[in-house]
Amino acid sequence: MTSHPATQTSCPVPLELLALLLRCGEVRLGAILGQLPDTRRAALAFYCFERYHLRRLGFAVAAHCAPAALEAAGLEAGEHLMDLARSAAGRAEAARHGTQRPALPRAA
Repeated sequence: MTSHPATQTSCPVPLELLALLLRCGEVRLGAILGQLPDTRRAALAFYCFERYHLRRLGFAVAAHCAPAALEAAGLEAGEHLMDLARSAAGRAEAARHGTQRPALPRAA
């Protein structure tokens, strides 16, 4: 996967908040994300989307972002992420990433 301008080595929100977002339900997720500035939500969406184990959360966060904020954070990739987050195909991909684990080599 190629890197986008929004790629960060550190999480754009405190790790405690990231952990809370991973544990909470959809209704609470919207309430928590509503307290963050749109630019921070967009940065968090890309941060999560670019990490396989957080991709499902990335889709959920992107669905709570304004299209302009996602586009500003990720240039042309922002529009693509918004389309995926709001489409049935994107929800299916998010569900697939939420349940599948990366294959790890087995010890011989």
